[in-house]
Amino acid sequence: MRTLTIALSLITDPSYGKSIQINGHPGENSTVSCQYPDQMKKNLKYLYRRSDLSICSELITSESATDESKPSPYVMVDDKEGRFFNVTIRNMTLDDTGEYWCGVGTGTNTGSRNLLTVVKLHVIGK
Repeated sequence: MRTLTIALSLITDPSYGKSIQINGHPGENSTVSCQYPDQMKKNLKYLYRRSDLSICSELITSESATDESKPSPYVMVDDKEGRFFNVTIRNMTLDDTGEYWCGVGTGTNTGSRNLLTVVKLHVIGK
């Protein structure tokens, strides 16, 4: 896993940039669904975990999701027709509690990302 310092820009469409909360229990799977605009169908999709105000860890991208040589607790499926992607976090632990960001690359070579959804995940002991 690599740690990146990135700048995220919000999409101005009011249906994006939303915040959701998900609750789960250790050992369960949880799926996050992130919508994106039609013009970003071909752009890379991302899931980050925020560790503080300026640092995010890239967990999975639509590009790395196809690399089966690297086992991962994260599974991403991009539904280009429906304009959303799902990320499933498998076999959650209490350590998975935190803030996650869904994003889409801007399509430029600047490394910029558009923030689509902020996810607050709470893994609660059984």
